[in-house]
Amino acid sequence: ANKGEARAQYNLALLYKNGRGVEQSPVLAAKWFRSAADQGIPQAQYEIAVIYFDGIGVDQDFKEAARWLRLTAPKGSADAQYRLGILYRDGRGVDQNFGEAEKWLRLAAAQGLEKARTELGPLLLKKAILDQAHSAAAQ
Repeated sequence: ANKGEARAQYNLALLYKNGRGVEQSPVLAAKWFRSAADQGIPQAQYEIAVIYFDGIGVDQDFKEAARWLRLTAPKGSADAQYRLGILYRDGRGVDQNFGEAEKWLRLAAAQGLEKARTELGPLLLKKAILDQAHSAAAQ
């Protein structure tokens, strides 16, 4: 891992995250996930996004979470798609965009992620109400 081998960095990060064979350390997990993510390991990109999303081992940073989620969500991770959809829905780390939120939540739901399906209904209702309000204001 110290020699820059991305897969070794990712595996070491998992050990620190889970406390397997080493003392659990969110800070060291974040360090090694970030190193592996910088080298393009998709699982590490998702893990570092979650770390920034939740603020575990680093300061919570939705902008940084969104940056990493934008890299990993298009690769098909339902969990990344869900989290990116939530960021767009809430306007955390990104400009609020219900269309983008719907896109990512639909992709996650299509893969069977139940919590994405649960979030879609209220989002679509909110989007419809806003569209109706914009139409009424334009008249």
